[in-house]
Amino acid sequence: MARNRMIKSEFWDDEKLATIKRDSRLTFIALWNLSDDYGVVKGNHVWLKSNIYPYDESLRLTEFSVWLKELESICVIIPFQNNCEKYYYIKNFLDHQKINRPSGRRNPEPPTDILEHSLSTHGVLTEDSPPKEKEKEKEKEKEKEKEKEKEKEKNKHLECVFLTDIEYKKLTTKEGKERVDTAIEVLNNYKMSSGRKYKSDYHAILNWVFARIKQGGTNGTAGKYNSEKPRNWQEQKYDEEAEQLNRQFRESQAAKAAAREAGKSAK
Repeated sequence: MARNRMIKSEFWDDEKLATIKRDSRLTFIALWNLSDDYGVVKGNHVWLKSNIYPYDESLRLTEFSVWLKELESICVIIPFQNNCEKYYYIKNFLDHQKINRPSGRRNPEPPTDILEHSLSTHGVLTEDSPPKEKEKEKEKEKEKEKEKEKEKEKNKHLECVFLTDIEYKKLTTKEGKERVDTAIEVLNNYKMSSGRKYKSDYHAILNWVFARIKQGGTNGTAGKYNSEKPRNWQEQKYDEEAEQLNRQFRESQAAKAAAREAGKSAK
């Protein structure tokens, strides 16, 4: 799909371009329109001719190819192969086409030996981007990958509580295993009954679950919300949800007690 591009006034003063045919220069401009936002365009001469000069039926492919060869000869376009297909990399393309939000790649990236540009923090390719900026971008990408890996490492507790090993260890070190397991059960029951999801179950436990268990007394039941609710829990029907959670928790505890008694009787 062709894109609108900018032609700067310096284009007409370029001495290198002045050494080639006028039709070659016009073709060069047309390549900008057909390229993706990274300066790469298909190199199939038949395809290019039909898209650039669709109404010039008398134009021979051999003549059109000469114009492309002229552009290659002054190194304003650089040919390369990918998967047995030809492409052109338009050298210095983004020195003149400033694209802050480039679209996804339509064409393959040129080999590193012909790339003369580095990606700036604004998504614009420039020759002057310092190596430090490139390193910073790589570091940011690495950090993002690490965060994704941490998410994958979360373990499932009961039906729908997810904690990493580190998070679970922090909680048990601070509160004790029994209290943490009770908190997990309270949070699991609430999530199952309400359908609520959290970005971090670990922070949900720290923010309100421990406080709710404390409200319920030493038996570990989940008490009602008090009047000083956390800011992110100021919604309607809190008391109803808490009551439902309490019932489920008590029923779960009663079922466990009954199972234990049944086990003792069987022995």
